[in-house]
Amino acid sequence: MADTTPSPSTPSTTITPNHAPNSPHLAFTTISNIKLHIPIQLSLTEPNYKKWSRLFLLLVRRFNLLGYLTGDTKPTGDDDVEWIQFDALLQGWILSTVNDEVSDLILASHSTAAGLWTAVHDLFHDNKHARAMQLEHRFRTTIKGSKSMMEYCQTLKNLADYLDDVDAPVSGHQLVLQALRGLPNDLRSQVNFLQFQKPLPTFFEARSALLLLEQFLVQFTGVTRHTF
Repeated sequence: MADTTPSPSTPSTTITPNHAPNSPHLAFTTISNIKLHIPIQLSLTEPNYKKWSRLFLLLVRRFNLLGYLTGDTKPTGDDDVEWIQFDALLQGWILSTVNDEVSDLILASHSTAAGLWTAVHDLFHDNKHARAMQLEHRFRTTIKGSKSMMEYCQTLKNLADYLDDVDAPVSGHQLVLQALRGLPNDLRSQVNFLQFQKPLPTFFEARSALLLLEQFLVQFTGVTRHTF
């Protein structure tokens, strides 16, 4: 019977988990529109850095390309075609999911995906302690005023998200209590019981109660909601 054991000198081909030799990486063949996977456009005027970065990291980890963002994966030389292709791919993903203002601030001085990634992080964490103080003041002094209840609640939620982006998170309890504190006296008296509930309602539960109250007052008094 013939011996079928491979000779030690028989060459073997190692196939990586991501792609076979000479075949396109899944990241190139799977992602035809990056905005379907990261449906957020990073902006300096929206509290969306953490959402954007989390979605971006999830996608990059899915294809085992995190080292290109952290800088841990380095080219073997100036002619490392594979590294150049992956780096260009990630640069394209970054620049396609940020707005023009962010792009203009990071593009000129960075030529790698790792450089762009770090620049974006630094842009949203620059002077974060001073920004946190300003945002906390705005959060604590926000009142409903002439805003609709939906606009008022969204303003508070946006400020809380901004604070989270600068590593000064607002707890759910703080958000609920500030939403109640910023109401005019006549409305606050009607929902004051919420702060004594155990457990305290979540922000979205409190928001629903406030919206229902606003709808009730509009329906039975005929007064427009902006005047409460």
